[in-house]
Amino acid sequence: MDGIAKDGVVMGCAIHEHVENAGVHSGDATLMLPTQTVSEYVLARIEDATKKIVEKLEITGPFNIQFIAKESDVLVIECNLRASRSFPFISKTMGVDFIEAASKLMVGASVADMNLPTIGTRNRPSKYVGVKAPMFSFTRLGGADPILGVEMASTGEVACFGVDVHEAFLKALVSTGFKLPEKSIALTVPRDLLEEVVHHVWILHEMVCSYLAYYDFHSLSHAGLRTDVYCRDTSFHGRQGHPLHSGALCGLGTAAQYPHANLQ
Repeated sequence: MDGIAKDGVVMGCAIHEHVENAGVHSGDATLMLPTQTVSEYVLARIEDATKKIVEKLEITGPFNIQFIAKESDVLVIECNLRASRSFPFISKTMGVDFIEAASKLMVGASVADMNLPTIGTRNRPSKYVGVKAPMFSFTRLGGADPILGVEMASTGEVACFGVDVHEAFLKALVSTGFKLPEKSIALTVPRDLLEEVVHHVWILHEMVCSYLAYYDFHSLSHAGLRTDVYCRDTSFHGRQGHPLHSGALCGLGTAAQYPHANLQ
């Protein structure tokens, strides 16, 4: 939740949704506006908590509140009494300058003519979706750990609009320099997510994508998913017996020449 307030009353706000699960720093997260999977119940809980926090802290100016939601539970992670790095994103997406509005409120000026989205605003914007994606410099820093966590690691960000969330997400991803795979895809999946992720990988399967899979995922052959190769311990073995040293294989990546690739 990003917003602005005057004397403990919310004057404008925007709720955006993270693609990544909690535990990834918000500066490293991919943001979607308007929200795509958050229920009306959760949105109402977030708005109610926001009003109470803003009133209790008597906020005048910008604020950012991080929430974590799972099923019917909605909890507050933190409240920052400042403008967050997502303020430019919500301003562009909502079509109103939140920083200008916050500045006016702090000096006692009126924002009545600014068409700010208030508590309860839904589906704004209505004709497009905005997605902000982070940019990283892991390849430029030797020994950098690419695993995301609570400490921010991104060095930039890109925001794009699309007719739906899928178009906006792909635009943002490509704009960060990510190259969409053309031949094969390398997959590595935490064991506790195997049963859940198989539904998404089936889409790749139907697109006639070939993919490499970590050995635990390979064990889901009962789901009708067949991998070209699979991993045992710390190395891949292709059809011709060439080892693929996995190193710190993570996420999704291209592996077009997998018999000779160094996947790190």
